[in-house]
Amino acid sequence: MKEYLYLILCLSGLTGAGKTAVSEGVSKLGEMQTVLKVTTRPKRASDLDGEYCFVNSEIYNKMFQEKKFALHTKYYEHTYAIPYSTLEEGKKKNISRFITPWVFGKDSVFDPRIRYVRIWLELSQEERVKRMLNRGDSKEYVAKRLDQEALPQFAVYWEQQRQQCQWVVDASAPLEEVVRNIRTIALNYTDFS
Repeated sequence: MKEYLYLILCLSGLTGAGKTAVSEGVSKLGEMQTVLKVTTRPKRASDLDGEYCFVNSEIYNKMFQEKKFALHTKYYEHTYAIPYSTLEEGKKKNISRFITPWVFGKDSVFDPRIRYVRIWLELSQEERVKRMLNRGDSKEYVAKRLDQEALPQFAVYWEQQRQQCQWVVDASAPLEEVVRNIRTIALNYTDFS
């Protein structure tokens, strides 16, 4: 059986499905931590401290060329990555399981020594809109995201995302229940050091 260095639970789902809230909830229970991600996208009001390191494209591309990333993808014209340094810091604290919101683009780059578990958070559009507004997204931003989701190519893309996931979790359940379900999934994987 192959042994992996780390386990990363990658939570996917449409905007407002609860990826960040679930990640934070799972990490608070212990044995797993969220990861700092590097991104070229602008900071949002809803971003948590320590969730992202915001850089320009030049710095990001330099880090990518220097192979500083365990995972890289492009999404909505912006790039995202998980730096090895974040995983190494966790390892020093005896943590080898990580959780993060993540989307797998067509140009994703993976380190094959890391086990990636893909989990799709399923939630109705109506509930997602409520959550986006509650987290402080503007009505204009919400409308823009819904318009993008309505495009045929976008629907195909998200269906492909969903099909790539090993797990589909109903995110309409209470947050505590979703967090417990995701944590149980994570703790059942033991094929890494």
